[in-house]
Amino acid sequence: MKKFLALAFLCALSLAQAPTLQAQNQGQGQTTDYKIRAQDELRIDVFGEPELSNREVRVSAKGEISYPLLNLVHVAGKTPNEVEQIITAALDKDFIINPQVTVAIKKYQTRTANVTGSVNKQGQIELPAEGRSLTIIDAISAAGGLAKGAGGTVEFTRNGQTRSYKIDDLKKQTDPRTIIYVQEGDIINVRESIL
Repeated sequence: MKKFLALAFLCALSLAQAPTLQAQNQGQGQTTDYKIRAQDELRIDVFGEPELSNREVRVSAKGEISYPLLNLVHVAGKTPNEVEQIITAALDKDFIINPQVTVAIKKYQTRTANVTGSVNKQGQIELPAEGRSLTIIDAISAAGGLAKGAGGTVEFTRNGQTRSYKIDDLKKQTDPRTIIYVQEGDIINVRESIL
C-alpha cells in the first residue's frame, strides 16, 4: 500500500511540473496560449444575445476589431481568453448584465520560416498556428528533406544572429528545454557537403 501511495504521489508531482516545462518551451517558440495577430479572423458569441453572436471579424493591421456597442477593441498580442475578459467587462459596464462571451479563432494569419540550401524544396514553409511547434529537423522535413549532397551542418538564423548546428546532434535532442523551435522569420540553411 505504501508503494502505491508513493507511486501516486510521484505521478501527481510530475503532472504538477508539466506547466513549468510548457512555460520553458514558450520561450523557445512553443505556444501554449496563442496570441492574436493582425489578419487573424475571430468568431465572437455572447450567449443569449443573437445580435452580438456569430460575429466574424478580422483583426486590422493596427491590431483592432470593430464590435457592436464597443466600437474598436485592441486585441493583438492577447489570447482569446483575454479578449473574452475585455469584451465581457466592457459589455457588463454599460450594456448587458453578466454577459457570457466566447472568442474563438476562426482563421490564423499564416506564419512562415525559410529553409534554404541543400534541401529538396527550398523556400518558405508554413508554421503551425497553435499548440504544436516545429523543430529545425521538422522544418527540414517540411522542405522535402535533405537533398543529395547535403552536408551534416545547418546554419540557423534568428533575429540576425546565425549559429551552426550538426544535424545529427539536432536529431538526438530530447530535452524540451534545449530543443530549438522554429519561429516566424527564422532561416534554416542546410550546408552542402564539402566533398
